[in-house]
Amino acid sequence: MSAATTKMERTEWIVRPACLDDKELVNDLLWKSYSNLLNQDYDDDLLGAALPKITVAREDLLTCGTWYVVEAPTTDPSSSRESPKQLVGCGGFTLHSPTKTTCNVRSDDDETGARDVPHLRHFATDPDFARRGIASAVWNRTWNDLCHYYSATYGDDNNTSFPPAMEVYSTLTAESFYASLGFRTIKETLIPLSDDCLFPALLMKRETNTQPRGVTHS
Repeated sequence: MSAATTKMERTEWIVRPACLDDKELVNDLLWKSYSNLLNQDYDDDLLGAALPKITVAREDLLTCGTWYVVEAPTTDPSSSRESPKQLVGCGGFTLHSPTKTTCNVRSDDDETGARDVPHLRHFATDPDFARRGIASAVWNRTWNDLCHYYSATYGDDNNTSFPPAMEVYSTLTAESFYASLGFRTIKETLIPLSDDCLFPALLMKRETNTQPRGVTHS
């Protein structure tokens, strides 16, 4: 997949598929994002147990090709110097629920004719760059790539709903963001991060043919 760019406040964010070389920078980004933003909805004791588990980059996501990182421009316009790579956002999708062990291997329809519902995965934004269009840039790339995939894979299948429905396990903090994309809350749930750490979350779903706000198509 080619890199995509989204312009916001004269900043050209670079949205590209993640790779294994991004692991340490993604770990830093996840920690900075979640440790600063989740404390408005989760208590300190829970975060103390949960953060070490949810701020580690998953290798299956780093290598699946549909989970993206957002780079800030590396050239300072005032000096034309290259600066170190800086990741300011991440997120993407897989074609299955995160409870499955594989990433983006296409699965055949089950006996009922149903296909796996794609899931948004592990969105995060550097809090120093909040409200600058980074999460929306990741969503735009996600939505476009998912629609292209469904069109190419199932375009001639009259039984395929398009655009596809999607789901996400959202933190309590991110509910309003996903709602702005057309997702609605289905239920509250607890995600078992370990035997003694159950993390409150929301299962949210965007129904087929729901048009999210602020989406651009390419």
